[in-house]
Amino acid sequence: MHKKQLNYIKIGFTKKTVGTKGELKITIDPKYLEDISKTNVVFLKLGNYIPFFIEKVKLSNSSTILFEDVTSETEAAPFSSKEIYLRDSDILKEEERTKAEEDPLEFGYLNGFVIHDIREGKIGQITEIQQFPQQEMAIVNFKENDIMIPLNDNFIVNVDGEKKIVKMDLPEGLLGL
Repeated sequence: MHKKQLNYIKIGFTKKTVGTKGELKITIDPKYLEDISKTNVVFLKLGNYIPFFIEKVKLSNSSTILFEDVTSETEAAPFSSKEIYLRDSDILKEEERTKAEEDPLEFGYLNGFVIHDIREGKIGQITEIQQFPQQEMAIVNFKENDIMIPLNDNFIVNVDGEKKIVKMDLPEGLLGL
């Protein structure tokens, strides 16, 4: 008896730690973004291929990953500057891939999501996303007025794709404008 040889495919790499909760900045080859968003485990080559279960992954201009059981910057530090792999069995087959046309907007996929501010609670549903020279803006109906909320990684705390919720930490006074 001999085990089937596992093949690992390099999809990107970790960079430095970010914050204090153990998150790592990551760079993922664009063709594997959908694969990493649909898996719950990646492998880092630390001598052997070691599995790391994903607690949270945020894919954007400055993508980050948080592994289960890694809860501090100190615990995450040894995993910085490492190559990230998936098993070939974790790579989606062409017919399983979302055939979405490339959205020219970085945050275009958030259209229809509901914004929740960490202090104010539910703000409203994103009805449109517009491109401005400096950044993308979400158009949200808030208290019967359409307001613009800047979409950038500094304000987005978490995106829940299943519940279609964007948790944000909006600057004080933004909603009063």
